[in-house]
Amino acid sequence: MMDGGIQLAFELSVGTEHWSHCDDYFYTYGSNGETIAFEGYSVDENLPFMTKTEAMAFGKAYLEDEIGMERVEPIQIYSYSHEGLAQYQLELYNEIDPNMMAKPQEIELTEWTDADDCYLIEYEHYFGNLPLLSTSVIRKDDAYMPLGISYVGCTKNGVEYVMAEPNYVLMDSKKTEFAPLERIFEELKRKFDMAITGKITLDEMKLIYFPFPTQVDPDYPYEFDLLPVWQFRFSQGAYKENVYINAADGNEVSF
Repeated sequence: MMDGGIQLAFELSVGTEHWSHCDDYFYTYGSNGETIAFEGYSVDENLPFMTKTEAMAFGKAYLEDEIGMERVEPIQIYSYSHEGLAQYQLELYNEIDPNMMAKPQEIELTEWTDADDCYLIEYEHYFGNLPLLSTSVIRKDDAYMPLGISYVGCTKNGVEYVMAEPNYVLMDSKKTEFAPLERIFEELKRKFDMAITGKITLDEMKLIYFPFPTQVDPDYPYEFDLLPVWQFRFSQGAYKENVYINAADGNEVSF
């Protein structure tokens, strides 16, 4: 396994006017360390113009072949049928209290059609053989932390939205020896013995690349050390936490 220095390019975010209207009904509030929440969607529904499997492959090809991403893999797909969007819009409309409006006015409801059926697909980026950090983290110094995620939105008309995080460009590399897994689990046990009581569940364990800024620029550092890190996702009831352990020395990552 290798780590080393990398440099960041700029991100891309563009969508059609039609998509902009549709996604007014997609978003609620994201929370730190968790995937953004979306409203009115289904994770099970195949839409008439394309199946979920076809849509994920379509978006992957678009990001890699048209945008130039090195490698992406789908991690979540959201299906929005025009019937579901209409129902969700009506629910929002019924929640409006006319007494809270400064000036009474008639609200025009959208007439949704099958042209509004759409998928929003989330992809994680890979650098070499490992995925990049794709979960938000907040550094103590508030330095910018890039995430290895992109989104593609598509309808029967094709791609109508893309948000692509930057590519990394390798500047230097070196081989890194991994600490044995016994050392990794010892560090986890030490952390949870001190911090958490009660039963916890390990939901996911995977090896990722974690970017550490090497330029002192709190607004937008462009250079990073990309280090192999074990990412553990734990849950305890409704509480969820990600823990990051340096794969080389077995110590918890502090940031």
